Amino acid sequence: MKLKPFIVLLALGFICATDAKQRPVTILGIGDSLTQRADSYLPALYDMLRNDGYNVELVGPHTGKSRFGEFRQAGFSGKNAEYIASRLKNIYSTYPADIVLLQSGHNHSYETKPVKGIIAAYKKMINTVLEINPQATIFVAQIVESGKMPKYAYIPELNKAIRTLIREIHDKRVIYVPVARGFNWQRHTVEDRVHPNVEGGIVMAKNWRRSIVKFMK
Repeated sequence: MKLKPFIVLLALGFICATDAKQRPVTILGIGDSLTQRADSYLPALYDMLRNDGYNVELVGPHTGKSRFGEFRQAGFSGKNAEYIASRLKNIYSTYPADIVLLQSGHNHSYETKPVKGIIAAYKKMINTVLEINPQATIFVAQIVESGKMPKYAYIPELNKAIRTLIREIHDKRVIYVPVARGFNWQRHTVEDRVHPNVEGGIVMAKNWRRSIVKFMK
């Protein structure tokens, strides 16, 4: 018995829709050591999203671990936003994720007045991602406070500049994330007063999760 054309098309459409639902949403976390370290926000965020029932896959050139197994990320310890911007085209061409998590505000010194250069690097990174993949969504993080002074005394100024940048871009594909909400460096960093401890990573992950889940619903 021959199937009518519209039935065949309907069946194919159902198969395609099913495949689309099963395909994981790819996420590229890119930044400095706050992204790369084992106690960063990424392992906790990955676990939260999986526990929420989201089919996600973290991608990138480096390997991390969580209780769900290995995952990938693009954190560069000791590197600043300008360096990461210079590497992003190659990285994102290789890992063109659906979602990009961008957090890169450390590894400068207050004395060098770095905010202008960091914001220029952010603009370059956002443009690079959207040029390669216009369908991507970029979540841009607020930078968490640090007790390492005066080195990181520029962070409050930088956070204001990041918020201004996102407002000026005014693109629904570029979303500001208040990652530092509830984060206190005295409680949530390790001995160096910069990097999050396990609890600090969870605080950051919850803030990332809130924005991502809101977007994915």
